Amino acid sequence: MKIMNYNDLRKVINNTIVDLSALSSRNFIRVVDFLAGLTYKDGSLTKLEKNKFLVKFEEK
Repeated sequence: MKIMNYNDLRKVINNTIVDLSALSSRNFIRVVDFLAGLTYKDGSLTKLEKNKFLVKFEEK
């Protein structure tokens, strides 16, 4: 899933690969910070390659 702006984060679901290559450096930092918070308790944010991450989190 390619993230074009901060609002695209609403579409992120468990076990999704996100591509952050289209973001400005400022938005890249904001998005990574949000994803890290999303996965903090029972998940993971794994870097696969430059600007691509695997997002896993516990769904409730």
